Amino acid sequence: MSKTSDKRTTTLKVEKFSHTSQKPRSERWREWYSKLKFAFGAALPMIANQIGQQCDLTSHWWGLEWNSAFFDFDSMSAEEKKKCWLEFQTAQYALMDVLSSNFATHEKQIIADHDPLVLTEKVIRQYSEMWNSKLTFFPIKAGWTPTMWMTTWLPFGYLCLHAISLKYDDTGVTDAISKYDAFVSATKFNPSNLNQWVSNIESTWSEWKNAATNPEHRVAVQLTRNPTTRIGGPGLSILPYGDKPSATIFNFTLR
Repeated sequence: MSKTSDKRTTTLKVEKFSHTSQKPRSERWREWYSKLKFAFGAALPMIANQIGQQCDLTSHWWGLEWNSAFFDFDSMSAEEKKKCWLEFQTAQYALMDVLSSNFATHEKQIIADHDPLVLTEKVIRQYSEMWNSKLTFFPIKAGWTPTMWMTTWLPFGYLCLHAISLKYDDTGVTDAISKYDAFVSATKFNPSNLNQWVSNIESTWSEWKNAATNPEHRVAVQLTRNPTTRIGGPGLSILPYGDKPSATIFNFTLR
């Protein structure tokens, strides 16, 4: 899934993200993100766990975890630490490369904001004072401030990935609405392939039912997708009804 040369160029081999598929965008994102994680792990196994971690700008090393089996910073030589930094930089640029290839047209601003030079200037302006006063446990190195450590190990690729994920991976109410829309779309009868139609209904209904367990999410979907219906009153019910999809599909009923 990946190829690493002696010149330390790493390409993450991931299929293109589909911006035109009929699937809900959040579903497409999750499928693509899962493949990206596998590609990242194959190319950079020693830091594969970091791709799914949230970066914390208030913590040393951005709050990222380092596998102690590979990274013992206290006993590493200067050359070993340099190789570690190179591995980290390779990861960031490899991610930016694949994200640019797949999202540059649709998410031009996010990609531009996470250019390492642009992002470095931004975080220095916003956080340098806080870093220098609070992050006091970095290794002692002549002339190095906490800000220098944080910007030298800037996870611009991870941060860009997280920014796109926040936009594409629906959560909470947005996720519930997305799953409801997918279910309604699946209920449109397809006489040419009955088995596939039923399978799609069962799959999307299951996801919608799970998303609708939160009362606030149910109310939000009821209001945004069926605004003329009074909650609990007469009208068309759009909430999961019964334990099988047929109970909802064929009972889009007036109550």
